[in-house]
Amino acid sequence: MKMKHMIIEGYCEGYDNYNSVLPCNNSFLMGIECFKCSLFSYTFCENEIAYSNNYGIVEKVSDFIGFGGNMQIDENKNKCIDIWSKICRQKIIEAYKEYMKQIEK
Repeated sequence: MKMKHMIIEGYCEGYDNYNSVLPCNNSFLMGIECFKCSLFSYTFCENEIAYSNNYGIVEKVSDFIGFGGNMQIDENKNKCIDIWSKICRQKIIEAYKEYMKQIEK
């Protein structure tokens, strides 16, 4: 089996326009079960770092940040994304080391 983590932004096409009971019983609680629904669509979250809960859901806007907006101060977008990528990967390693240090106390 091959495994890959993905960060996507999911949309429920039925949320604003439904006249019958949807597969989620109209709860609109986004989750992994949405992949089975014909009303689910998604887009990519490129160059993003996030924290997800125990269901793999990023709950709050403050739990993720993606590259964009005022972060691209250089005309060379690839150079900026390379810097962002290196920082994000280092922060993931730092978070793991800090966690391990705190649970060893």
